[in-house]
Amino acid sequence: MVAGLLAFFLRPFYFFYIGNNGTGVLHLFIAALSLFPPLLVVNLIWNIVLGIMIFTSKPGTKYHQDALGNELLD
Repeated sequence: MVAGLLAFFLRPFYFFYIGNNGTGVLHLFIAALSLFPPLLVVNLIWNIVLGIMIFTSKPGTKYHQDALGNELLD
């Protein structure tokens, strides 16, 4: 639940939360670039899609696991 909400609203922090720190830094940079209006729309769509993928993921899939392969709790 926490991972899905972070993906919807604070995508870079979702990656830090699940342990993908390098990806989190990359997404912080992308979020900073999204202050430019055309990129903001892309960033918002990306957040929504990632959140939906996490909320609808089944146990054992990559969107239902952290960086170490541990299952995320619902």
